[in-house]
Amino acid sequence: MMVRSFLCLGLAVGLTAWLAIPVDARQFRTIRTITTPEKLPENAEPVERFRPVKAQIVRAAVEKLADAWNTGTLDPLLSREKFYNKDRLLDTLAGDIPRDATLRVLSVGGITTLDQYFQPREGRRKQVNIVSAIVRTQIEFNDPNNGFVRLEGRNEFVLEVVQ
Repeated sequence: MMVRSFLCLGLAVGLTAWLAIPVDARQFRTIRTITTPEKLPENAEPVERFRPVKAQIVRAAVEKLADAWNTGTLDPLLSREKFYNKDRLLDTLAGDIPRDATLRVLSVGGITTLDQYFQPREGRRKQVNIVSAIVRTQIEFNDPNNGFVRLEGRNEFVLEVVQ
């Protein structure tokens, strides 16, 4: 009887471990985007091979965006041509978000270079990088009915980094 229950327990544990293998066997792969001339801006030259943008540069850009959000100076940092509904976002921030709300960056991760190319600038070339970063953020404000409120979220920031 003891052997049979031990065997059943061992079989159950083994079966559970076997079923769990596909969940734990995932692997992360780097996406390597292939640049094509059709999607490059005018006068742009494709890079031979993508070079990742340093994480410190991306973190600094995200912090700059958060500071601009907190001080109400976000408008100049958003591109009118490339940022869909820029005016709607700014109107929503001005009208629907509490005045004392602050945006905190909790962490920056998942940095991926989406596109990279060279453009001429004043006799030299500038390297333009389109970068995606997954950012954990938190909005904090005082609600008269509920007190101090923290709203945490995960967002994808798509940044244009010019070097």
